[in-house]
Amino acid sequence: MMNLFDYIKEYTDSNPSSFAVVAEDRTITYKELYNYIKSNNVTLKKYGFTPMQKVIVKISRQVDFIIALLSLLSVECWVIPVPDDIKQDELEKVINLTGATIFPYENWEFYNCLEYADAVNISDSNNTGILHLTSGSTGAPKLCIRTLHGLTCEGLSFKNTFSITTQERVLSASPLYHSYALGAAIMGAFVSGSCIYTIDSFVPRKVLKIIQNNSITFFILVPAMASLICNTISDQKYDLSSLRIALVGAGPIKEQVYNKFKEKYGVALLSNYGSTETGALVSRLDPLTYTSIGKPMDGVEIKLCNENGEKVGTGETGEIMVKCDGMLKAYFGISEPPFDKDGFFAMGDIAVQDSDGYVYIKGRKKLLINVGGKKVNPYEVEEVLMELTGVRECMVTGYINQNEEERVSAYIVGDGVTESQIRSFCSEKLSQHKIPNEIIFTDCIPKNKLGKVIHQELKR
Repeated sequence: MMNLFDYIKEYTDSNPSSFAVVAEDRTITYKELYNYIKSNNVTLKKYGFTPMQKVIVKISRQVDFIIALLSLLSVECWVIPVPDDIKQDELEKVINLTGATIFPYENWEFYNCLEYADAVNISDSNNTGILHLTSGSTGAPKLCIRTLHGLTCEGLSFKNTFSITTQERVLSASPLYHSYALGAAIMGAFVSGSCIYTIDSFVPRKVLKIIQNNSITFFILVPAMASLICNTISDQKYDLSSLRIALVGAGPIKEQVYNKFKEKYGVALLSNYGSTETGALVSRLDPLTYTSIGKPMDGVEIKLCNENGEKVGTGETGEIMVKCDGMLKAYFGISEPPFDKDGFFAMGDIAVQDSDGYVYIKGRKKLLINVGGKKVNPYEVEEVLMELTGVRECMVTGYINQNEEERVSAYIVGDGVTESQIRSFCSEKLSQHKIPNEIIFTDCIPKNKLGKVIHQELKR
């Protein structure tokens, strides 16, 4: 099977002047991209970078991140992509665990071209790849081993599922170090010979302008970004008619955001479901099935299983189990394989699948709250709370009371709503054991750049 560099060389040979990357201040053709990779390959080896070496890449400028990632992979290093604002203590934990070095970004000249540099030849694309920090990791870092072979497979899954061609213009509002954007944008584009447009900071009006002025066809974003774009106030009316796909990943789309985006811009938000461990798995291409996460992508096998590991039938609730060539090989430093006996990875999400193959998320297995033996799905309680006038935002979780019993806690961002009103409303909609025992009013629900709740900060 061809690896990512084989595809880049193929498009370099067939159409060298076609654009591979368009940044805010730089454009790179496929020929230039391949030459930069080859040149950096020579320089990296000169400065002592070797196969199997672990290298942390901490870069905010997205075009430089792409070049650094591809160049290090070409040397067959293992790349650890991290957020540019990662905390120093977390960075040190990664270094202590892996023995990794930090890529000397500030002192590196990415864009030299050495004419004598040889073609990139990867001996085995299972011997290089990325070690990806799982989202929301706390305490000791947990890193997923994802090979170049697996990443290439994920790119092909995007290419085949979304019919990506060399004419596609891909814009990722989500930072490229994140597994969703890395797979959808970098891998999906380069195995297809299409062009990635990059931005270094998310500003809604700037994003809308880029889509309009560059006829972007494939837009990659996360729920928080979709919400901010919906709420953008501007005298200018933006034309997003070039968009073939607006794909939201890394979390569910709220109904009000979905409806507002469609009403304001004439674009139906599609969805992608996956994880850091697996890459992209399930995508919804049909706007009419909004409440579903979609169907398995090309090359992905899925099953739903009960607590005994037995496969459930159509319409029955079970945990999502997946298998594909793109997912992790193991967790770094952990010998026990994270798969069942048939090689399936447990996603931790509870879902049902209908007769047409569409998957519907019903809750998170690990987040289920055990109240006296009765399970409470926090998503169900959140949906009810959001129906109450005055509740702007909420998050429901479990807590242990003084009697060592698990109970339901609700964090509320509200306008004039009272605790008694919340309890009264919930009593009309929910069973007694699902009604929050603890109601905490807060000014905001703290989230990271991707819109995911930071539980530690919330509880503090």
